[in-house]
Amino acid sequence: MDVNVREFRGNLSSYLKTIQKTGETLTVVSRRRPVARLVPISAHDDTNPILPGIRWAMKPPRLTRPVTERPAIEGMSLADWVVENRR
Repeated sequence: MDVNVREFRGNLSSYLKTIQKTGETLTVVSRRRPVARLVPISAHDDTNPILPGIRWAMKPPRLTRPVTERPAIEGMSLADWVVENRR
C-alpha cells in the first residue's frame, strides 16, 4: 500500500493499526517517490536484526582497552588516524 507523506502524518495511528491487523507493508511516498517503508513485526520475530559487526545490547559497550586520553590527530585526517591506530 502506498500513501503520501501528508496523508501519512495526518492518519499515522490508523495506518499503524492497519499494518498491525493486516500484516501489510506500507510505503510512504513524497512526490511519487518512495521515501520510507513500514513493515509489520511478526509475532515470532522478537529478536533484534543480525547485522555483521554489530552487537545489540541494552547496556554500554565494554571497551577492549582503556581510553585514557583523547587522541591528538593534528596534521592528519580522522580516517588516517583510525587506520594508523587499528589493532
